[in-house]
Amino acid sequence: RNLPVQTPVKKALPDEKIKELLEKGKESLKNKKFDDARKTFEGIIQTNPDLSDAHALLGQALGELAQTSNDLNQKIRFGMEAFQEFAKALEINPDNPYALVARGYARMVIPPPLGGMDLALEDFSKAVASNPQMVEGYSGLGEAYLKKGDKGKAKESFKKVLELDPKNKRAKEALNKISGGGNK
Repeated sequence: RNLPVQTPVKKALPDEKIKELLEKGKESLKNKKFDDARKTFEGIIQTNPDLSDAHALLGQALGELAQTSNDLNQKIRFGMEAFQEFAKALEINPDNPYALVARGYARMVIPPPLGGMDLALEDFSKAVASNPQMVEGYSGLGEAYLKKGDKGKAKESFKKVLELDPKNKRAKEALNKISGGGNK
Protein backbone atom coordinates (compact mmCIF):
# COMPACT_ATOMS: atom_id res chain seq x y z
CA ARG A 1 0.00 0.00 0.00
CA ASN A 2 1.12 3.55 -0.71
CA LEU A 3 1.72 5.81 2.24
CA PRO A 4 1.44 9.55 1.67
CA VAL A 5 4.78 11.25 1.27
CA GLN A 6 5.32 13.63 4.15
CA THR A 7 7.13 16.84 3.49
CA PRO A 8 9.57 17.65 6.25
CA VAL A 9 8.48 20.49 8.49
CA LYS A 10 10.87 23.38 8.16
CA LYS A 11 12.05 24.76 11.46
CA ALA A 12 11.89 28.45 12.21
CA LEU A 13 15.12 30.28 11.51
CA PRO A 14 17.15 31.70 14.40
CA ASP A 15 16.83 35.47 14.90
CA GLU A 16 20.40 36.17 13.73
CA LYS A 17 19.84 34.26 10.48
CA ILE A 18 16.53 36.10 9.90
CA LYS A 19 18.27 39.49 10.38
CA GLU A 20 21.01 38.43 7.97
CA LEU A 21 18.50 37.31 5.32
CA LEU A 22 16.34 40.43 5.73
CA GLU A 23 19.45 42.58 5.17
CA LYS A 24 20.39 40.48 2.13
CA GLY A 25 16.88 40.98 0.70
CA LYS A 26 16.94 44.73 1.41
CA GLU A 27 20.31 44.95 -0.33
CA SER A 28 18.82 43.16 -3.36
CA LEU A 29 15.94 45.69 -3.38
CA LYS A 30 18.41 48.58 -3.18
CA ASN A 31 20.41 47.13 -6.09
CA LYS A 32 17.21 46.66 -8.13
CA LYS A 33 17.57 42.85 -8.07
CA PHE A 34 13.87 42.48 -7.36
CA ASP A 35 13.56 38.78 -8.23
CA ASP A 36 16.47 37.93 -5.90
CA ALA A 37 14.78 39.96 -3.16
CA ARG A 38 11.49 38.16 -3.79
CA LYS A 39 13.15 34.75 -3.46
CA THR A 40 14.97 35.77 -0.26
CA PHE A 41 11.80 37.02 1.42
CA GLU A 42 9.78 33.99 0.25
CA GLY A 43 12.45 31.76 1.81
CA ILE A 44 12.18 33.57 5.14
CA ILE A 45 8.37 33.29 5.07
CA GLN A 46 8.51 29.52 4.42
CA THR A 47 10.06 29.01 7.84
CA ASN A 48 8.73 32.10 9.62
CA PRO A 49 5.22 32.75 8.24
CA ASP A 50 4.35 35.20 11.02
CA LEU A 51 7.18 37.63 10.35
CA SER A 52 5.44 40.87 9.39
CA ASP A 53 8.59 42.55 8.01
CA ALA A 54 9.26 39.66 5.62
CA HIS A 55 5.72 39.92 4.20
CA ALA A 56 6.04 43.71 3.90
CA LEU A 57 9.38 43.49 2.10
CA LEU A 58 8.13 40.67 -0.13
CA GLY A 59 5.23 42.95 -1.04
CA GLN A 60 7.72 45.69 -1.88
CA ALA A 61 9.74 43.33 -4.10
CA LEU A 62 6.56 42.16 -5.86
CA GLY A 63 5.46 45.77 -6.32
CA GLU A 64 8.80 46.61 -7.92
CA LEU A 65 8.48 43.56 -10.19
CA ALA A 66 5.01 44.78 -11.18
CA GLN A 67 6.37 48.26 -11.98
CA THR A 68 9.32 46.99 -14.01
CA SER A 69 7.64 44.18 -15.95
CA ASN A 70 6.79 44.73 -19.61
CA ASP A 71 4.21 41.94 -19.50
CA LEU A 72 0.75 43.24 -18.58
CA ASN A 73 -0.33 39.90 -17.06
CA GLN A 74 2.78 39.85 -14.87
CA LYS A 75 2.20 43.47 -13.86
CA ILE A 76 -1.30 42.58 -12.70
CA ARG A 77 -0.26 39.33 -11.00
CA PHE A 78 2.71 40.85 -9.16
CA GLY A 79 0.65 43.90 -8.20
CA MET A 80 -2.13 41.77 -6.72
CA GLU A 81 0.37 39.56 -4.90
CA ALA A 82 2.08 42.67 -3.52
CA PHE A 83 -1.19 43.91 -2.01
CA GLN A 84 -1.83 40.44 -0.53
CA GLU A 85 1.58 40.57 1.16
CA PHE A 86 0.97 44.09 2.50
CA ALA A 87 -2.38 42.88 3.88
CA LYS A 88 -0.72 39.86 5.53
CA ALA A 89 2.03 42.04 7.04
CA LEU A 90 -0.54 44.50 8.40
CA GLU A 91 -2.72 41.66 9.69
CA ILE A 92 0.27 40.45 11.74
CA ASN A 93 1.32 43.98 12.76
CA PRO A 94 -1.14 46.79 11.90
CA ASP A 95 1.58 49.43 12.50
CA ASN A 96 4.32 47.83 10.38
CA PRO A 97 6.05 50.89 8.88
CA TYR A 98 7.66 48.92 6.00
CA ALA A 99 4.26 47.60 4.91
CA LEU A 100 2.61 51.00 5.25
CA VAL A 101 5.30 52.81 3.25
CA ALA A 102 5.49 50.16 0.53
CA ARG A 103 1.69 50.03 0.23
CA GLY A 104 1.63 53.84 0.21
CA TYR A 105 3.98 53.95 -2.78
CA ALA A 106 1.94 51.24 -4.52
CA ARG A 107 -1.24 53.22 -3.89
CA MET A 108 0.33 56.30 -5.49
CA VAL A 109 0.52 54.54 -8.85
CA ILE A 110 -2.83 52.76 -8.94
CA PRO A 111 -6.27 54.37 -9.06
CA PRO A 112 -9.05 54.03 -6.47
CA PRO A 113 -10.54 51.97 -4.92
CA LEU A 114 -7.22 50.21 -4.08
CA GLY A 115 -5.10 53.26 -4.63
CA GLY A 116 -5.03 57.00 -4.97
CA MET A 117 -3.22 59.85 -3.22
CA ASP A 118 -5.55 60.02 -0.22
CA LEU A 119 -5.01 56.35 0.63
CA ALA A 120 -1.26 56.74 0.05
CA LEU A 121 -1.16 59.75 2.39
CA GLU A 122 -3.06 57.74 4.99
CA ASP A 123 -0.44 54.96 4.83
CA PHE A 124 2.55 57.33 4.96
CA SER A 125 1.03 59.27 7.87
CA LYS A 126 0.41 56.08 9.82
CA ALA A 127 3.98 54.89 9.07
CA VAL A 128 5.61 58.05 10.46
CA ALA A 129 3.27 58.01 13.46
CA SER A 130 4.39 54.43 14.13
CA ASN A 131 8.08 55.19 13.44
CA PRO A 132 8.91 58.93 13.61
CA GLN A 133 12.48 58.25 12.41
CA MET A 134 11.38 56.60 9.14
CA VAL A 135 12.86 58.69 6.35
CA GLU A 136 10.97 56.72 3.68
CA GLY A 137 7.64 57.60 5.31
CA TYR A 138 8.33 61.35 5.21
CA SER A 139 9.68 61.02 1.68
CA GLY A 140 6.46 59.27 0.63
CA LEU A 141 4.38 61.99 2.30
CA GLY A 142 6.35 64.63 0.40
CA GLU A 143 5.91 62.89 -2.94
CA ALA A 144 2.19 62.27 -2.40
CA TYR A 145 1.55 65.87 -1.29
CA LEU A 146 3.49 67.11 -4.31
CA LYS A 147 1.38 64.96 -6.66
CA LYS A 148 -1.76 66.33 -4.98
CA GLY A 149 -0.47 69.86 -5.55
CA ASP A 150 0.01 70.72 -1.86
CA LYS A 151 3.48 72.26 -2.08
CA GLY A 152 3.41 73.55 1.51
CA LYS A 153 2.89 70.12 3.07
CA ALA A 154 5.28 68.56 0.55
CA LYS A 155 7.96 71.08 1.58
CA GLU A 156 7.38 70.31 5.29
CA SER A 157 7.73 66.58 4.64
CA PHE A 158 10.93 66.92 2.60
CA LYS A 159 12.43 69.22 5.26
CA LYS A 160 11.75 66.46 7.80
CA VAL A 161 13.53 63.98 5.50
CA LEU A 162 16.60 66.25 5.49
CA GLU A 163 16.43 66.63 9.27
CA LEU A 164 16.66 62.83 9.57
CA ASP A 165 18.97 62.30 6.57
CA PRO A 166 20.87 65.52 5.69
CA LYS A 167 22.42 63.97 2.55
CA ASN A 168 19.14 62.73 1.03
CA LYS A 169 19.36 63.67 -2.66
CA ARG A 170 15.69 63.08 -3.47
CA ALA A 171 14.55 65.47 -0.75
CA LYS A 172 17.08 68.14 -1.79
CA GLU A 173 15.97 67.87 -5.43
CA ALA A 174 12.30 67.99 -4.47
CA LEU A 175 12.78 71.07 -2.28
CA ASN A 176 14.73 72.75 -5.06
CA LYS A 177 11.91 71.95 -7.50
CA ILE A 178 9.22 73.23 -5.08
CA SER A 179 11.16 76.46 -4.55
CA GLY A 180 11.27 76.99 -8.31
CA GLY A 181 14.99 76.26 -8.63
CA GLY A 182 14.65 73.12 -10.72
CA ASN A 183 13.41 72.61 -14.25
CA LYS A 184 12.71 68.91 -13.84
